[in-house]
Amino acid sequence: MLNELAKQTFEIAKARGFYPDYMTFKQLMQAMENESAEMAEAYYKNDFTGNADSMDNELIDRLMVALSDCHYFGIDIDTIFKKKHEYNKTRI
Repeated sequence: MLNELAKQTFEIAKARGFYPDYMTFKQLMQAMENESAEMAEAYYKNDFTGNADSMDNELIDRLMVALSDCHYFGIDIDTIFKKKHEYNKTRI
């Protein structure tokens, strides 16, 4: 389920010019940093309205970047997420 969502998110981002044929790791990190900064700005404005620049939408943008990055790197999110989730349940 997450793999398919990541593929769709990546394809939309790529079509909009966000994933050229080659990106450096630094460029990938900067994309996430930009979304984090936008989320922080909305948070400090106390904007939870659901508008395009609101904190909740900026948080979803971060998730979309993360999903797209996973697809870009060929990460099997469904498998890795389940493993990580099971591991975290054992941590106290």
